[in-house]
Amino acid sequence: MILIELNQFRNSIRCSLKHNLRENKTVRKSVIVIHDLKRKAIHFTSTKLQGEDLWFPYDRDVSPTMWPVVESLMTLNGIAHNVTSNECIRRCGACEDFKVIYNAPI
Repeated sequence: MILIELNQFRNSIRCSLKHNLRENKTVRKSVIVIHDLKRKAIHFTSTKLQGEDLWFPYDRDVSPTMWPVVESLMTLNGIAHNVTSNECIRRCGACEDFKVIYNAPI
């Protein structure tokens, strides 16, 4: 009797896990985000946030870390579920380029 209940419990957990995996499918992607210190703004080099020379206000003096801002823009626009990492890949004059890794919906 206990063995049957244990097997039923395992099967229900498996079904639940499969359902959750199906519902929450994501794929890891990356985008380059440019931070212009003079403009106090950020620019996405791809995704629908790229636009034609579209810059989003960001002032490092007001908010020392831009990742909540980047993640918020990407999640609100349906581009990402979340941002998983970021890395400064280049500094040139007043600009910094960051590689942002994120989980995108499928």
